[in-house]
This record gives sequence, C-alpha cells and structure tokens, in this order.
Amino acid sequence: MIISHKHKFVFVKTVKTAGTSVEIALTPICGPEDTITKLADEDEELRIARTGRTFQNIEVRDEDGKEFLFRNHTPVRRARRYLTDRFESYFSFAFERNPFDRVVSAFHHTLRNRQARGVDVSDWTFDNFVTMKECQRLVRLRNTGFGLYSSKNEIAVNYVYRFEDLSIAIDDIFDRIGQPVPDDLPVTKRSDRDRNYRSYYTPYLRGLVEDHFVWELERFGYEF
Repeated sequence: MIISHKHKFVFVKTVKTAGTSVEIALTPICGPEDTITKLADEDEELRIARTGRTFQNIEVRDEDGKEFLFRNHTPVRRARRYLTDRFESYFSFAFERNPFDRVVSAFHHTLRNRQARGVDVSDWTFDNFVTMKECQRLVRLRNTGFGLYSSKNEIAVNYVYRFEDLSIAIDDIFDRIGQPVPDDLPVTKRSDRDRNYRSYYTPYLRGLVEDHFVWELERFGYEF
C-alpha cells in the first residue's frame, strides 16, 4: 500500500495483480511524509536498486493520535479510518485480474516459495492447490483481492483497474496525479509458467473458481 499525502492518492495493493511493480513505479514520486509499505526482501532490494528508496512511515498516527500500522496488503478500510474526512479527497485505486489466471499465478508463486525453502514439491499439483482444506486458498485469494478494496461488500475505492490493461492503467494513474509516466515498469516474480491458464483446469476446478469469484467474473466481464 501507498498513501501519498503529497499527491493525494491511496494505492491498495491486491495479491497477484502486478502490485509490486506498480508500487515500485510509484515510489520515486512519494514525499517524505507518505506511507510506503514494506515489500518482500527481494522486491525491496529491487526497489532500492531502481529508485534509491525503501519503505517508510508504516507506523503512523492520525490527527487524534490514534496509531495505525500499514502492511503490504492492507485493506482500504484502514486507510479510510486513518485519513478520516481526507480520504474522499484522495484518489484511491486497486487492481483486479481474471480469477482463472490469478489462481494459476498464485499457484506458481507458492510453488516457487516452497522450493526456495527446500520443500519437496514433486507431488504438489494445481489440483491440490485449488482443492486443499476446502478451497481455503481460493477464499484467501478473494480476501486479498476484492476483500482489500471493498467495504461492506461494496467497492470502496475510486477505481479498480484491470491487470490485463496494465499499461493503459499506469498512464491513467500518473495522469490523474499529475506526474510523468515512467519509461518502464519493473518486472517482479516472473516465472516460466504456461501462459495458457486454461490448460491447468479440469471442468471441476473451473467450476470451483467460478463459484468463488462470481462477482469478479460478472463485474469485470472475465471469462474462462
């Protein structure tokens, strides 16, 4: 998450939607009083290398002295409580992604993390990832997507961009906050996965994702 008082915007960082790339791109324009949350260690190293900046002001107080802690994936509700009446004057935004593609991306991200810890993943399949513990990973993905940019089951940010339109979204975001568009976006968490996400799904797995992400599929016009 980024809360920029200098440019009056709130970036709500959802999971597996290029959020780290967007946050790194926004970091250089932030002022000294802005909140920039901490990334994973390897991503933080990339941010420092590209921008010379790192996370800052993650523990802050509001005008009444109440303490707030902001983390990488913090819900917009907390930003609203921190900013109180000022929130409405800030441009707030987040990103969404085709749930079928997002689930595959999350699977490979988890697989890489397990391999990095030396965990044997030889028998760990996409089927296991989706179905284990009564589809808890699908529930978690929804909570770290819609659950972050919503309040009382309604969208609570000014705009939700589509991951699939990332380049257009970046142009629009920087235009709205009156800053020049960066020449390129940093690439993070890239994998050699099959880009055809449909190849991962059986009819049963497809049905599970459809059941868990009904709203996203309808709201953003996503299809299998």
